[in-house]
Amino acid sequence: GVSASSPLQAAAARQTDGPSARGRRRTPLAAPHARAFMSALAAKMLLPLAWATLLPSSVTVCLGSEMAFVEVTPADDISINTLDSIARPMVGRQGLFASDPMVAHDWASTEVLDRALDAEIVASEQYPESAAAARQRRTEEELRPVFEALPKNAYGRLDNATSRYALHRYFSGAHGWSLKGLEPAGAAWVNVLSVSSDVRQVTKYILPGVVHQRILARAGHDRGLDLRLLAIWAATMEHMTHGEAFEYLAAVFQSLGLGVGVPRTPSEVEEIVLFFLVAYAFGTDFEVSSAADIRSTLRYLDAHHQGWRELRGFALDMLQATRPPPSDFRSLGSFLERLMQRYASWQERDCSRARELLRAAASASPGRVLYDKLEPVAEPGHRELFREDQEYLVRLGAIANASIGEPVIIAPNYLLSQAMCLTTASFHKVCCRSECDQFLEQVERRARAPAASAAMVAAALAPALAASAGADLAGRIHELELLAERDGGEVRLHSDGFAEWLHRAFPWECPAPGGRSRTNPKTAAEWMADPGNNTVDTEELMLEIADVLSRYTTLGSDQTERVDSGTSLSSERRREALQEVLVEYPHRARVARGRGPSGRRLTLRSVFQSLALVAMACLAGSMGRSAFNSAVEALEVTRPSPQKRRQEAPARHEVPVDRLAV
Repeated sequence: GVSASSPLQAAAARQTDGPSARGRRRTPLAAPHARAFMSALAAKMLLPLAWATLLPSSVTVCLGSEMAFVEVTPADDISINTLDSIARPMVGRQGLFASDPMVAHDWASTEVLDRALDAEIVASEQYPESAAAARQRRTEEELRPVFEALPKNAYGRLDNATSRYALHRYFSGAHGWSLKGLEPAGAAWVNVLSVSSDVRQVTKYILPGVVHQRILARAGHDRGLDLRLLAIWAATMEHMTHGEAFEYLAAVFQSLGLGVGVPRTPSEVEEIVLFFLVAYAFGTDFEVSSAADIRSTLRYLDAHHQGWRELRGFALDMLQATRPPPSDFRSLGSFLERLMQRYASWQERDCSRARELLRAAASASPGRVLYDKLEPVAEPGHRELFREDQEYLVRLGAIANASIGEPVIIAPNYLLSQAMCLTTASFHKVCCRSECDQFLEQVERRARAPAASAAMVAAALAPALAASAGADLAGRIHELELLAERDGGEVRLHSDGFAEWLHRAFPWECPAPGGRSRTNPKTAAEWMADPGNNTVDTEELMLEIADVLSRYTTLGSDQTERVDSGTSLSSERRREALQEVLVEYPHRARVARGRGPSGRRLTLRSVFQSLALVAMACLAGSMGRSAFNSAVEALEVTRPSPQKRRQEAPARHEVPVDRLAV
């Protein structure tokens, strides 16, 4: 309650004609009195928000992003150590200047995951004539060559690392996508974190590993994946991508205030497509952005971002060429799925441009370009290229001779690094396709085994090898024979040794082994490397990808509006905190990111909307002293004691919350 002399009761008293309001008709509220009343009411209503902003670790509902380390002791006691950090909601074009423009889209529901996985398993086992089962069989056939060629475990199946690489090859070839979290860094959490049944959401960068675990759990063993289970894994990821496209479409309809059961006009369809595209490619958050906010974002992009103008034209040209034109919800969803497919091919034009520029630059040797001679390139309508500094390229494994001699960029390593990837709001990134995979696939299809003779490899690659090696063809074949002798008589197709030979034979197409293999794998051996147990690698992977996109979303601007989207903590401090907790409690720690108890993110917009409804209800009711006191008591918030906050900590975080899982 409040004292009798509080501003609220004083404002209420001034509404009456005399000392008592009982039994008397109220006069209209004078303007000064109305202002005093509204100011006092606003002060009381904003008090809970002030507490929530100042004390993120002490409130039941946490706003934005709160990082917490949840330690479960052997006695099942829970202690929560919180790093206070508020995530800023990025409204409209603010997201373009965020340090992580896709931060609002990097989470996936485990409930949706389970439904998608169950649907694919049921289709495979109980409905073999269904369309879903037919798609799985086609996926199996596409996976078969790489499955047969990869090394197997003692059960004749693929273990976690080899199955992740097989899935990477499938999505890269079939869709031009690189799934988030398939890199070794995306599996580093497996040995140190657990995703239990009460976890509601996980970051998309660990989602593939979660799907892998749940497939094995439903199979009832831990012996690895056969071809059928590998196809189910791929089908589940495609299923979730399909569902999310329609989920984003529904959010667009809701943002525009459109009903899903009515065909839309051509102008409405065009706006729907652009709304979807600005979220898919630039990360605009529909939860906190109104239709007016998004239209303002589109106008800003039209005026300042030349890459957007090209992308907008590409999407609208594709829309105009679609027959019959999409008009209802289902046909629009199908069109947007095709747009996601074509987006990868459209972005490949920058990869082709980078290849041409690298070949034309001053080279130290085939496939290697002098770093000091390579000038940054910025062309209208295209991404900026070669603006990375030397230290950054070393981290990406794209540069050689950094410490001795003249540094050189390894062309295919640069093209296959995160520097050339653009993440999306979906489960995948769009990266440059590996030209080397075609050579590896030719050998795999002929060998149908993890190893092959030198003669078989040379025969499979004969035309391309002759064109690339020229007069040195005999030397290349001799090197291959020596490699086979060293490996016991046959060439191991996914080894570092064969990757080195491929780089020498095809220096412009095939990457050199080495570098940041956990976050930037480029060869088969690096993709299949042991991920270790350091989740800092996962965090580093996410930061690298976010940094590249943030440079793209601000293309053409001076970046004066740049803001931090993730947390008030520096990246270095976050990594130190993660390392400290996970090293000290490697098998009992969860790293968590705060959400409301329902699992749905709360935003300042939703808080203000709720407060506005409370204000309207208060104003609509009686303005008498008793009603006023009731409203005040309902709105009054007191800060709990530290002891009470500690006691209520497990109840507040009824789901452990995380940078990786919620």
